Amino acid sequence: MKLTTSILLTYKCESSFEKTVLEKIMKRPLLEKDIIIITQEELTELKLQTSKPISLKKIKALVYNYYNIIESKSRQHEFVKARQIAHYLSKKHTSYSLSEISAEIGNNSHATVLYSDKMIKEKLTYDKKLNVEIRFLTQELELLTTKKIK
Repeated sequence: MKLTTSILLTYKCESSFEKTVLEKIMKRPLLEKDIIIITQEELTELKLQTSKPISLKKIKALVYNYYNIIESKSRQHEFVKARQIAHYLSKKHTSYSLSEISAEIGNNSHATVLYSDKMIKEKLTYDKKLNVEIRFLTQELELLTTKKIK
C-alpha cells in the first residue's frame, strides 16, 4: 500500500469539525497528545461525508440575524459592517466567485467583496470585539455545514 500520509499532531483542535473528523478516524475520543496518521484520500473522503455546502443566503441570514438588521443598501456603519463580514465569510468559507458573492450580498461589484475582505482582515489584527464576533459566526457556520457523523 502506497502511503501518501498527512500527519496531524493535535494538541488542541481548532474547530469542532476537525475534532469530529479525527475522533471518527480514531474510533475513540481524541486525547490531547494523540498523533494521527491518515492518507490524504481518507481525509478527503471524511470531509466529503461530514460537510455540506453552505449557501450565500444562509451566510447572509446568519450575519444579518446576528447583528439584528435587515438587508439594506444603507451606508450606516452597522449595515456596512454586516455586509463586509458577510462578504468576508462568504469568500473564506465558500467556493462562489466574487461576482456571485457580490450579487447575493449587497448587489455591488466584485471589487467590493475584495475590499470588504481586505478591511475585515486588517481590522481583525487589532479589533478584539470583531475577532470574537467572527469566531462566533464561523462556529455557527460550521454547525450549519457539519453533518452528524454516525
